Amino acid sequence: MHGSISVMEKGGGRGRNWGMRALLAAVGVGALGEAMMLVAVPWFVLRTTGSVARTGLIVAVVAVGTVTVGLVAGPLVDRWGFKAMAVASYLVGGAAAACIPLLHSLGMLGFPTLAALVLAASLLDVPGAAAVTGLVSGLADTAGTPLERANALLGGVYQAAHLCGAPLGGAAAAFLGTESVLLFLAGRLGEQLVQGLYDGLADGTVAP
Repeated sequence: MHGSISVMEKGGGRGRNWGMRALLAAVGVGALGEAMMLVAVPWFVLRTTGSVARTGLIVAVVAVGTVTVGLVAGPLVDRWGFKAMAVASYLVGGAAAACIPLLHSLGMLGFPTLAALVLAASLLDVPGAAAVTGLVSGLADTAGTPLERANALLGGVYQAAHLCGAPLGGAAAAFLGTESVLLFLAGRLGEQLVQGLYDGLADGTVAP
């Protein structure tokens, strides 16, 4: 009898921890993809346009757009909610990243279109990061994990993924090509990321 109760308690603990683990996995995959794109996108722009000036312009457009949207990240998250904003940021970014190599292969990728897609791919990064941070509190409470520890885990996973993503992005772009890297990140990683967020948070006590 006592053995059965113990097993049930352990199973319940694993269930309570599932939401937090899924979020950490999603953040790790997302941060890894972001870091890889930081290498792959400028490489793609330079290779396809042959212009260092246009490559710098793309980087500047992304920086200005990200900072501008970041200034209103709080109101956006308040309006959409934590989970909706987190999922939307990855969906928009993944769709925009996928369109770059697809339009390029069809001969329909002009420079203005390229700039718009690169901007869209990173436009919701700051609101998405803010939304993910807001999700931690409810999931940590459900899992019985101290908030300080949960935030430390989130930061550690994010930093480790960014540290590994840049060299992985460079190696993948060199051996597979930038188009393949962008498609891989937008397709497989984006799909698993959004699915993980929905599955992992479905049972959590987090507002939608």
